[in-house]
Amino acid sequence: MERYLFTHAGISKDWLNYHRETFDQFRLNPDYSNIAEVINNIGNSDKLTEVFDNISYLRCGSHPYGSSIWADSRELIDNYTIGLVGHTKFRDFFKTGDFDSYVTFIDVLTEQTKALIIES
Repeated sequence: MERYLFTHAGISKDWLNYHRETFDQFRLNPDYSNIAEVINNIGNSDKLTEVFDNISYLRCGSHPYGSSIWADSRELIDNYTIGLVGHTKFRDFFKTGDFDSYVTFIDVLTEQTKALIIES
């Protein structure tokens, strides 16, 4: 069964590695199987601002990597974990990756009225 994680801007491997100590502290599994739980737990901790208030240089920010709130699609094309992502507009749905690691960009509503249907 394919795993789905919906985030606003996506999760890059570089952002995870940049905050590796925090993600390890919250016990992120190597296969990312508990990533939603870990992100929610970090979000409810005193690490919230430190981890999620990262706007990358690509969006005129001051960090090398954007968080799951601020990541730019260019950070994710070859550097993704898992996820379905809004935040950056695309002409059509775009997926890259495979069963274990992928990113799908789903913000297409400025170009067309279209729904993403996930069949299991």
